[in-house]
Amino acid sequence: MKTKILSIVLTGLLLISTSAYARDRGPEGADRFHKGPEKGARMMEEIMDELDLTDVQKTQLEELKKPSVEEFKKRREEVKAINQELKKELDKAETDKAKIDSLVDKLVAFEREKIEKRVEHILKVKEILTPEQFELLKQKMEIKQEVWKELRKMRKEKQGKGRFSRHNRGDEPAE
Repeated sequence: MKTKILSIVLTGLLLISTSAYARDRGPEGADRFHKGPEKGARMMEEIMDELDLTDVQKTQLEELKKPSVEEFKKRREEVKAINQELKKELDKAETDKAKIDSLVDKLVAFEREKIEKRVEHILKVKEILTPEQFELLKQKMEIKQEVWKELRKMRKEKQGKGRFSRHNRGDEPAE
């Protein structure tokens, strides 16, 4: 049970922290299910609207969303560069185990930092919300998590039905 609650809370943190890096939504009517931090931000806005927040709570939560977008982009680019460097090292005929270990250690450190920031964010949100609001938030996040799992499942199934998917190598047209 504690693992399930922790999972829900971590998922909530992920969604809330994703909204911290959101950019402008674009024109009204833009596809709200496209990839990127904007998706999480809009979903979180919808959930937050249902929590009946006070003006003070709204202000406090807005302050939590203000981490630098540039910092997020920088971290993402650093991780991408390390992953590329790791791939290059693994592709070499003679690999340097010490260098690979160093790159893996950097990736693990980034992941640890990301998790620590998520947990810290959840704790701050928990301080801002009433126990009832936080419980409602957990319930809403659990529902969203189930919806996203289903969407990912459907997307994977759809990918397997393409014209040249691994299930259909082009010998005959897809259904």
